[in-house]
Amino acid sequence: MILDRHLAREISGKVLLVGLWLLLVYLFLSMLDELEGGEHGVASLALTLSYAIPRMIYELSPMILLIGTILALTILSRQNELVAFQAGGISKSRIIASIVGYSSVFALLIFFWGELVVPYTETKGAQFSLSEKTDSVDYDSGLWYRYQNNFLLIDHIDRFQNTGEIKVYGFDQQGEFTGLVNAESGTIAEDFNSLTLKSVEEIQLKDQQLERTFADSKVIPVNLDSLAVAKQRVSYSELNIIELYERYQIRKSAGLKTEFDELEFWNRLIIPLSMLVMGIFAILFTFRLKLRFSTGHFVLFGLLFGLFYFAVQQSVGYIAILYGLAPILGMALVFMLFLSYALMALYRL
Repeated sequence: MILDRHLAREISGKVLLVGLWLLLVYLFLSMLDELEGGEHGVASLALTLSYAIPRMIYELSPMILLIGTILALTILSRQNELVAFQAGGISKSRIIASIVGYSSVFALLIFFWGELVVPYTETKGAQFSLSEKTDSVDYDSGLWYRYQNNFLLIDHIDRFQNTGEIKVYGFDQQGEFTGLVNAESGTIAEDFNSLTLKSVEEIQLKDQQLERTFADSKVIPVNLDSLAVAKQRVSYSELNIIELYERYQIRKSAGLKTEFDELEFWNRLIIPLSMLVMGIFAILFTFRLKLRFSTGHFVLFGLLFGLFYFAVQQSVGYIAILYGLAPILGMALVFMLFLSYALMALYRL
């Protein structure tokens, strides 16, 4: 219908404008963070930030929709277009339904964006960051695991179960040091029971003498518990919602804590739903406050409200974990309270 197309065109234009503005701010802050974290060449910095853009868009999408919709409706109201629609026989509820429908479509698109595009670019970004590391890696930030009398220090494990540099410290039954194995990288077996080391340097202590050997590969045994713990180093943003659920099941079966995995799983579902709340509150801001404030005030109200909503939602989720409650209770509670209020206020318009 003409109304739907007109509103969709106006809101889409403002959403793109606001999205570009927020993305530039986010990119600038991320650039400062990257520069503070270490030396980067121009090409390396540009590629690192490029891989991060899809995740930034996903994280900012509710705020973008809220502010973009407020801006579009405020401009339409000041140009008396909303009044003209109603004078032409289009009811206020019909206008509201069109805006909510647009928010639903936008939420659906963002959901698929977060499940298909973001994990791919985040994985590529992680692989690029790993390839940029020099030999002076800070091994204090690595991952320690034990198998038999040996201790492994693994620099990195990605979602494909490939690892970064590995050191294996060997000890005998009496706890005496027997040797060291260095590997440039490794691959974890599908059954989680072995680790294949690549480009291996092995140093053995025999009769007070050091013997050094080299090999293209070496297979060592590991155990499920160590690998289940190791998978927690995978960034949540590199996983889609199905992989998040599988990760949760693996860690749960290994007897590990899963509260934060559950929190991220439910947060991934609630973010698109939160965009419906943002769309409804954009309507309330515009129709309730009308022209008593400037357009800048409307945008500021939307920005502050969006920050408040997500700060409360995340805080309550962590508070639920702190008190031993299911993470879904904290996440759903805030969402349902805001949605209930928005629907009641919308009914009274």
